[in-house]
Formats: sequence, structure tokens, C-alpha cells
Amino acid sequence: MNVRDVTIKICGVRTPEAALAAARAGADLIGLILVPSSRRYVGGVTEARAIVQAIRQAYPTPIVPGGARNQAIPVGWHALQSRQFREDRRAAGLGPAIVGVFQDMEAGQMAQWTSAIGLDCIQLHGSEPAGMESSLPRPVIRVFHVDVPGVGKVSEDGEEERMVEEVRLAANLQVEGHWALALLDARVGQAAGGQGKVFDWKIASRLAERAPNTPFILAGGLTISGVEEAIRQIRPWGVDVSSGVEGPDGRQDLGKITSFIQAARRAAESS
Repeated sequence: MNVRDVTIKICGVRTPEAALAAARAGADLIGLILVPSSRRYVGGVTEARAIVQAIRQAYPTPIVPGGARNQAIPVGWHALQSRQFREDRRAAGLGPAIVGVFQDMEAGQMAQWTSAIGLDCIQLHGSEPAGMESSLPRPVIRVFHVDVPGVGKVSEDGEEERMVEEVRLAANLQVEGHWALALLDARVGQAAGGQGKVFDWKIASRLAERAPNTPFILAGGLTISGVEEAIRQIRPWGVDVSSGVEGPDGRQDLGKITSFIQAARRAAESS
């Protein structure tokens, strides 16, 4: 993995304007929430499709893709899978990949929505069964939740519980042949992500050591002021933000999107 680079995912995008602002600022992934119960729900297939079309028009697929895949680097299932989201897209002159974020939706319906919207990738953000990836039509990002001490399954003083959980997470992260990318996100009680809460970054650092060949995206309470330290401390393959680029009204702030991306790039270049 190139620690001097970072993949940036702007999640919870609800308008073509926000998607285009993120793309122009250098986002690699744009996440659309396709969970009707979420306050960041994009609104449905029609609204999501409009965002995809705006990006496709601004960043048309080149007739002749540029660049060639270097088969020698990197090595390993997950490292090779991760190329399609960053190195391969950049080499081909493509814009950001559009990720549809689903939560416990039936596989057939996910496939229908994916086709109708024109998604590049599917993110499983719930308790979807292992192996579901094989029945989905696009590469999959699978979430792995890390409980925030005191409010999740792990208590404030449950050191043994935490270590057992870390070993389990590290083993799951390294499973090959299913998802293309892993995403670590904070879980607060029953709320799976999107709460602006940070889990203990030491856990992410230890997971990176336990699973050194598994690229992962770090999520959970990242902000403009905090993303630089997160990248320097953990050196994740990617970072994901939603609440950290929203204004007081809960809507995405285009200026914050740009500032977050600039901060993340700055940190990656200096790491």
C-alpha cells in the first residue's frame, strides 16, 4: 500500500451539486445512502440516478482507457481488489466511483436498485449474511462495526472483551474472495454509523498491524480538524466522512467537503 496516498469517500451525498463539488475537489468515492430510515436517505432511485448522471456527464468514460495495470504491485486479494477504486480509475481518467450504501436489504432488491441507479459499487452497512456478496452485481464494501466503549457491546473497563473483539475483527478483515474493501465504522448502541462518533483509533492501529495486507477505509466521526491526525496515526487506505462535512442544518457544506479533502491529501503526502 502507498501510505503517501489516501482514498477519500464523501458519504451521505443527496444532491448533484454536492456530488460535483466532491468530485472537483478530488473525492475518489461518493456515497449515496439508500436506507429509507436514514436522515441522509438520498430520496429514492430517481434522485440517486440524477446524481449518477451528473457525475457521468462531467466525467465521461474515456474511449481508450489510459494507463496499464501493474500486475506485480500490489500482491494479495484485497490489495488487488482495492486497485479498481483508486489506481485503475485514475489511470483510466475516470471520475469518482458511486457507492450505494444499503442496510439489510434483500439481495434481489439491491441488485435491481444498483442497475436502475447505475452504481459502481455496493456498500453493505448492516448485518447482511456472509456470502451475500456473490449474489450482488457490483464490487462490495463491507462494514465492520467497532463499538464505542460504554455505549455498545463493550464496556468501558472490558479490556479482555476488547482484545477478543479485535482478534475476531482482524480475522474477518483478512477473509478473501468476498468483499472488495472493508470499512471500519463506529457503532453507538443500535445505530450503525453516521452518528459523528469516534471509536478508539488505537483499535484501528492494532487492526492495521494484525492485518497488514488488508486495505481498509476508516470512518466514524472524522472531521476537517481530525482527519489529518487519523491518517498520520493509523495510515488507513481510505477515509470516509458524512457528518464531518455537514453544516448546522444537517446539509452538506460544499466548502467543508473541499476543506476535508484538502486536509486528507495534505496528511497523506506528509506521512
